[in-house]
Amino acid sequence: MTSPAAGAQHAPGPRMIEALSEISGEYDAVFCDLWGCYHDGLKPYAAAVAALRAYRAAGGIVILLTNAPRPAGERAAFPRPDRRAPGQL
Repeated sequence: MTSPAAGAQHAPGPRMIEALSEISGEYDAVFCDLWGCYHDGLKPYAAAVAALRAYRAAGGIVILLTNAPRPAGERAAFPRPDRRAPGQL
């Protein structure tokens, strides 16, 4: 292993944020995982719903995704965590 050259620049580490609003103006779209980020499996997190609604109201695109360990048929039958029709975040 070699040591870094004198004066070499290192990429900064990940930026830690407290709220989506801190960075939302920098992005056209946001990908949000459903399980654990948007809801707990039974009910939505109020702060996540509010943040994504505000982002959409400002013109942002919200893409909800999941890697839930359920067959596709079960996922389709599982009620949306916010109890709204698809497309109505």
